[in-house]
Amino acid sequence: MIPRAEWWGDVRLYAERDASVPVVNIYLSFVAGAELDPPGKAGRARLGAHMLRMGTRRRTREQITRAVEMLGADLDVSTSHHRVTVSGHVMTDMLDPFLDLLDEVLNETGMREEDFEKLRRETLADIVQDRDDDQSVAYRHFRSTLFGTHPYARSTIGASGDVTRLTWRDVENQHWTVLRCAPAVVGLAGDLDLDRIRTRLAPALGSFTHGDLSMPATRDPEPHRGLRVRLVDKPARTQSQIYMGHLGLRAADDDYFPAAIINTAFGGTFTARLSAEIRGERGWSYGAYSRMLRSRRRDAFYLWTFPEIENTVECIGLELDMLGELKKAGLTTEEYEFARSYLANHYLFAVESAPLRVTLALREHVLDLPEGFYEGYRQSVREVTLDRVQEAASRFVDPDNLCICALCTADRVLPGLEKMLGSRTPIEVVAWDSDV
Repeated sequence: MIPRAEWWGDVRLYAERDASVPVVNIYLSFVAGAELDPPGKAGRARLGAHMLRMGTRRRTREQITRAVEMLGADLDVSTSHHRVTVSGHVMTDMLDPFLDLLDEVLNETGMREEDFEKLRRETLADIVQDRDDDQSVAYRHFRSTLFGTHPYARSTIGASGDVTRLTWRDVENQHWTVLRCAPAVVGLAGDLDLDRIRTRLAPALGSFTHGDLSMPATRDPEPHRGLRVRLVDKPARTQSQIYMGHLGLRAADDDYFPAAIINTAFGGTFTARLSAEIRGERGWSYGAYSRMLRSRRRDAFYLWTFPEIENTVECIGLELDMLGELKKAGLTTEEYEFARSYLANHYLFAVESAPLRVTLALREHVLDLPEGFYEGYRQSVREVTLDRVQEAASRFVDPDNLCICALCTADRVLPGLEKMLGSRTPIEVVAWDSDV
């Protein structure tokens, strides 16, 4: 079901043909992302990637955008910690001019200093605008608290101070290093004539060396000991945004699939245990969820709630108690059977189309997931027994060693939180507009 890799020269290619709709989907991933941003210069990878959309030596950004729109196509650039992806989709009849345009964007990038300055101003404006979103600010501070100096602590867009420090030469060097030297992987899905596409796509990729970049060894983040608490102080809040959690697991870890079932039963759905207690029983928060993120290294397992300010301390206390009970007693048989069935059946929505299956194949490669991870996902879930879940809960869930971050009006929360947690738990208070 999930496409297998084939080699196209020195580039991995994942392809699946589906001619039911005359559309071609193209994904070009360069396996080097924000993890390469130096300390103090977060956002470099994203700026370098987005220079692709700032125009070529022949055309401005507006002219490139107009050309894409004239074809009825889409052309996007995205950046994660581990890759830069150029993606697009186009009607089959418009494929040739689209590939010509893609070749121009990749190989004739303007990289003009004035375009960089414009992009940097827009990025700084986006960072400032993002501060109006309380949930987003709370989440960024949670990751900063949880991951510390690890690259996962930094947002791919960067902090305002870091973006301000970046120079045109910083970004120019990053741009050419990633596109010319990073390992590349290609995904194709839809109405494919593979021989034709290979021939037409070859010029766009022909000048790249695909793998000469020396990648730093990635490491797992360091787990915390004890509770680490940060209040993000924002005046006149009627509602808090609370994130709490600890490191999750890698997909290759023995406890990964049992932990995925635990997460689903505990807070992965609207009817899960966390929502039933916090939303259904007490009415404190409209939503109450948990997530276990999947990345190349250990990412976050976290809980997210957003109660009224008066219920913030009680909500934090209840969540800590619930995590303690989860660690001690695990899941009920009913919760286990529901979560296992939900994960196995809901997975089908992630593979219902050729583009989705190709993007999963790319993700499996980029994130160094075990070979066949997505192909065997349903079977891996079904093989997990209740005994394995209970054993994993006692090892994985760790309410005594986690990070808590709440965006709130601090003077309305701090006294109660200090009383609940005790003097041995330091509580950091930072301004909502602080640079993270």
